[in-house]
Amino acid sequence: MRAVYCQLGSSFFILTQSWLPFEIPLSDLASTRPQIHHLTYALTHTLSLSLLRCKHNETTSQASTTSLKSMNGWNADPNAFAYGLPGSIAPIEEFDPLGFANGATEGEMKRYREAEVTHSRVAMLAAFGFLVGENFHPLFGTAGTELLAIDSLTEVRKVLPQFFEILVIVISGAEVYRALCGWTKPSGVIGVADGDLLVADYYPGDIGFDPLGLKPEDTDEFNAMQTKELNNGRLAMLGIAGMVAQELVDHLPILKNDFGI
Repeated sequence: MRAVYCQLGSSFFILTQSWLPFEIPLSDLASTRPQIHHLTYALTHTLSLSLLRCKHNETTSQASTTSLKSMNGWNADPNAFAYGLPGSIAPIEEFDPLGFANGATEGEMKRYREAEVTHSRVAMLAAFGFLVGENFHPLFGTAGTELLAIDSLTEVRKVLPQFFEILVIVISGAEVYRALCGWTKPSGVIGVADGDLLVADYYPGDIGFDPLGLKPEDTDEFNAMQTKELNNGRLAMLGIAGMVAQELVDHLPILKNDFGI
């Protein structure tokens, strides 16, 4: 889990570098501390509102019966691979060499899928940020310098330790939000079957975050999109692991060294 947070932190830093088209000179860092604290407060306030919204949605969901819509049209089939969850495609259908799906309960399978989707999303952000950040990093006095993605957080620690306060708040808020949306409360675990730690009508990975409105209403279309997300995420997990390993070995930027970009 610590490795996932490190990847998310590196991606957050690199994407922040890419999104904000200006440079903060090292001599001006001291004067930016009040703004950093204001930003920290704003992030905390925004996350608090998000958590309250999630709590309201959870209460509403509990007050109603479980519907096909709340589960995105998925009905658990104990006779199907992974209880019928999307993600199994040709030419390697039902790929599970370590046998995690064998004998797993429905609750355990939902938890496995929750972990896979979460790691996939983090890996996609990390892979994108890894490549972009090495070629465009205008913040923290690093503009015009050759900066390896694996050294990004180290450079930030040198010039702006307050960045980590924001990073901790963002990561913690995201994790708490996800836990409140989909996970059983500690007080409710008593009497729950082993592995059934997710809320009964919670679909793995669906925390209601869809700012662009891309989520399909049709079940088949949703399954197709979920499969695409999983495939891209699985590739990204392999990709980011390979990129980190390569830079640790040769200490050269990925795109510049391999493609001359």
